[in-house]
Amino acid sequence: MLRPKNTLAPSIRAGQCGMTLIELLVSLVLGSILLISAISVFQGNRQTYRVAEGLAQVQENGRSAMQVITRDLRMIGQIGCGSRRVMLNDALVYQFRSSVDAGSQPPDFDPTFAASNPVQVFDNTEDWNGPETPTDGGEDVTVCDADGAGGACLVSDAISVVRGSETYALTLANMASAAGAIPVRSTEFATFNGDDDLFLITDCLRGDLFRGTAAVAGSTTNITPDAPLQQAYGQSSMIMPLTGSIYFVALSPSGDPMLYRLPLSDNGAFPDALPIATGVEGMQIMLGEDTNDDSFADVYRDPANVENWNDVTTVRISLLIRSNADNVVDVAAPINFFDGTSAAGVPGTVAVNTGEAADRRLRLTYTTTVTLRNHMP
Repeated sequence: MLRPKNTLAPSIRAGQCGMTLIELLVSLVLGSILLISAISVFQGNRQTYRVAEGLAQVQENGRSAMQVITRDLRMIGQIGCGSRRVMLNDALVYQFRSSVDAGSQPPDFDPTFAASNPVQVFDNTEDWNGPETPTDGGEDVTVCDADGAGGACLVSDAISVVRGSETYALTLANMASAAGAIPVRSTEFATFNGDDDLFLITDCLRGDLFRGTAAVAGSTTNITPDAPLQQAYGQSSMIMPLTGSIYFVALSPSGDPMLYRLPLSDNGAFPDALPIATGVEGMQIMLGEDTNDDSFADVYRDPANVENWNDVTTVRISLLIRSNADNVVDVAAPINFFDGTSAAGVPGTVAVNTGEAADRRLRLTYTTTVTLRNHMP
């Protein structure tokens, strides 16, 4: 039996057509161009974001570091209502109880030095008055000194600040004698009720630094000096704890360079160092000396070349800060930073981020000069 002929098939086959090889190649090229353009825009935006984020990190860390350290430096040598110029000559007498061994006193704390020079700068952290191995959260940190970090951060200076605390009290009555008890309100010195605490007392003309034992008697705390003061202070004299801190640069337990603050220790047991700002790769300090007794710095010297610490009126701090993330800038860029030396007051520099170990982090240098207010008239 014969099947009917399909008269539609030829017309259907005649209407079918495909893409030629040339058309396919053109389509692929156009698609590739669009895809590459989209990827380029994405990568450009991503890199712009990384640069902006890195710059924000560096600026934030720089501002935080400078704000904390300069605030403390401005209080160096704070002695209440007196100043170096107002106080009588040699009036501030540092008296430490002779029966207390060196281990319970502030580390390498020279009372004679600190009486007139409440700022100490340790060139390249050499012979500093901090612990041999500071800790952060119970884990060791590596101080950025000549023997420590091994190139992971710059060899840096350390600076120690000694001053009276912002917390002070006024004496409630006249001292009965130079060795008598000093009465203050218990609520004002609630946390200073132990033995051998360091105190500073002043009537704005004279002052004494002493170790004292605080005992609470009702609403009054009586602070008894461990040795006679140079005078019996009258009512409404200012008394405050002695406080201080050491700033230094070290590698954190995770290996990141950071600026640390170490509270002054007075019992031989160092507390944990407190991280102030991350990404701080180096710190160098120059000191302004007043050479003509006009209370203004006339020449800046590195710590190793200071001629008279009594004449130091300003502190100039330089910090090198890097971004937390790598691959922020397009190429590894070297940067010149103060190397801790100076000739004729002009600081020398060293090239940072060079050689095979160079990375693509963003780096900025922050420098500020702080006047030691308590060395001013």
